[in-house]
Amino acid sequence: MVTMTPDTARTLKRVGIYAGLGLITFIVTLYAVFPYERAKEAAIRMASKNLDVDVEIGSAGPAFGLAVMFRDIRVRTRPATGKPVRFTIES
Repeated sequence: MVTMTPDTARTLKRVGIYAGLGLITFIVTLYAVFPYERAKEAAIRMASKNLDVDVEIGSAGPAFGLAVMFRDIRVRTRPATGKPVRFTIES
């Protein structure tokens, strides 16, 4: 059985603090430098290729957690016959 000495507790506390600061630094940096415009272009390209729709995305930005949120999405179908269907998605 391992006993918790004051030196061991101090070492574990120091390691936890450094790990927490590293994680916070990583997340802040990721939010600051993530290429949201490239993610927007990739989403438009994938929708146009796989779903046969024309998509316009107004803006892209960070969402809660490690996610990307798109706003002002306009979708237009490309039917073989008939009129295209158009609709807007807020976010």
